[in-house]
Amino acid sequence: IWDMKIKDQGQVVIATHGRGVWTATLDDLKSFVPNPATLPPVLLEAFQMDTDESYRISTTVSIKSVYDSIQINANDVLRGTFYNTDSVLNRTYEYDVDDKGDYTIQGFAYKDGIQYPSNTLDIAVNPILEPVTEFSTIFSDLVGDEFYLDRFRIGIQGGFEGRQLHTEHPYESGVDGGYSDGYSVHAMLNIPIIITDFTPSIKFNEIVIVEPGEAGSSYGDYNFWDYVIVEASKDGISWTELIDGYDSDADPAWLSAYNSQAFGNPELIRNREINFSAGGFAVGDTVKVRFRMFSDDLTVGWGWMVDDLYIQKEPPVVQGLEFTKLDKNISIFPNPTDGIFNINFSDTWEGDINCDIIDIFGRSVHSSILENSNSSSEHTIDISSSNDGIYIVQLVQGDKKTMKKIVKE
Repeated sequence: IWDMKIKDQGQVVIATHGRGVWTATLDDLKSFVPNPATLPPVLLEAFQMDTDESYRISTTVSIKSVYDSIQINANDVLRGTFYNTDSVLNRTYEYDVDDKGDYTIQGFAYKDGIQYPSNTLDIAVNPILEPVTEFSTIFSDLVGDEFYLDRFRIGIQGGFEGRQLHTEHPYESGVDGGYSDGYSVHAMLNIPIIITDFTPSIKFNEIVIVEPGEAGSSYGDYNFWDYVIVEASKDGISWTELIDGYDSDADPAWLSAYNSQAFGNPELIRNREINFSAGGFAVGDTVKVRFRMFSDDLTVGWGWMVDDLYIQKEPPVVQGLEFTKLDKNISIFPNPTDGIFNINFSDTWEGDINCDIIDIFGRSVHSSILENSNSSSEHTIDISSSNDGIYIVQLVQGDKKTMKKIVKE
């Protein structure tokens, strides 16, 4: 016997291995009423609500049986008890958590004193920040709450100066990550943007070295493999494309780097401009912006780098500066710096040297004369009282001039 069930009117149905299905009717079971089975609830989705006063989560629960109550926990802490559980349907429950961060949500239904635990859902609760009409960052000037990062990072990468926004290098394939139909990673700006008539809406620098689609394919085709995309959302749940997804095929140098399995380097940096209107948004709308990369199951590349992000704001321009390669016998370190750094001359530029430090708006933050009478010397410069960001070190002696970008963080 591999299964046996009691049906109506005392009928017993027995399924056997090799002997068929047998039935029997037992008078003693004609009045038998089985206890209804109680099934555990199922959490369908959870998301952070768009509120200014609290960190509030909305969770949709599939109620599979009639319960006395259901409790919802976040990170094993009770966040709410609900009693409208007397119907089998989907219900939405709202509750607060204490602070931003990552949370694991789980429901516990109760019936006649017995607990029925649900599945779990993971959710990131982001800081509540005031909306603005413009935003900019060079990623070395961030405080820490501006972005939510899902397998992106903001940090230093070999070959680049300062910090940038990066995917993993190289990023993971869907198969290696345990996915059967690819996966996405994203970096979301936590600061809401109030859309104005400023155009172009978004400007940034980037390098994209991801697997290109098949020849002739375009975004949305099944054989348009990996891609990157910029999206916006009014509610943080439904996202709208601001531009079609694109890959290494968007620039010949990127495609060459992908085909040769090269790493990203500053010579591959390109500028991109995008408008909110391309996503159907209008002046006055408040949206969040995110950068998303999709990877299919197999082949991968170096990944995506984003830098110098300007939203509804013009990038500053330092007028009249022409960068020259730093003399090999002149070194400036550490870079990035906390504001205190050294300039070292080794058997070069004998005599006094004019040193000026200016910000990206062309304003002087430091000026001094460096005494280098013996051709070799080291000087400590202190701009620690200045704001974090990019600065230009300008060294001048007679007709010799060199400039170097440093990052204070």
